[in-house]
Amino acid sequence: MESIKVYKERALTSLKGNWGKGAVATLVYFLLICLPPIVVGLCLDTSSFLPAAVDRLFSSVWQIAFLPVSWGFSVFFFEISRGKNVGVGSLFDGMKQYGRIFTTEFLVGLYMILWMMLPIIFILILYVATADLNPFLFCVAILAGLVIYFYKCYSYAMVPYILKDNPEIKNNEAINLSMKMMEDYKTDLFLLDLSMIGWFILSILTCGVGLFLLIPYVNTAHAHFYEEVKQDLEDSRRAFEELGLNIQD
Repeated sequence: MESIKVYKERALTSLKGNWGKGAVATLVYFLLICLPPIVVGLCLDTSSFLPAAVDRLFSSVWQIAFLPVSWGFSVFFFEISRGKNVGVGSLFDGMKQYGRIFTTEFLVGLYMILWMMLPIIFILILYVATADLNPFLFCVAILAGLVIYFYKCYSYAMVPYILKDNPEIKNNEAINLSMKMMEDYKTDLFLLDLSMIGWFILSILTCGVGLFLLIPYVNTAHAHFYEEVKQDLEDSRRAFEELGLNIQD
């Protein structure tokens, strides 16, 4: 694997001449995915139970329905990382294969939520059995759930790129392949993200304006990370095959 600095340098190189395009794509994505739920929330009296429930339901349904656009957003910077000339309209490429992209990305989100809920469900079952809810254990369960959630987030991080590179792959096949690819690389991707913390803080200090540059930077660095992991695994496979050893997919 290359160093974190190399991925960041490659991302900066790919974004030369593409910063404006990346910022516009980020703005369009925000306006489409995030703005409508915000507007609905402002129009409803969320201090009351029913309007608040409607607001949350609309937000969830809206973001789930547009999962292929979220995929397109990741793939947009993936294409930039490969030196391709892409337009903002490519954000909607996932809508052309809606069923395949939607079901796969939906399963990713569902699995992450279910994994996150496991410790909390265990504590709730314990509560039902003993009629005693330990606040400390409940907090530990929530923390454990969050740790599992982010762990799985890195396990499934390669799914968008796998779907793009392999048009015949979908659903659990893509998810399992991502898990295999990231088996030894989750820490590396976490450290790459961690190295962006300073830029994130700076973006917040600019009232969020800096995010329109940071998000393209992070997404493009992730795309280069995928390319490196893919190359590493291909090199390892060739090395094993040269030794006459069998590799299971």
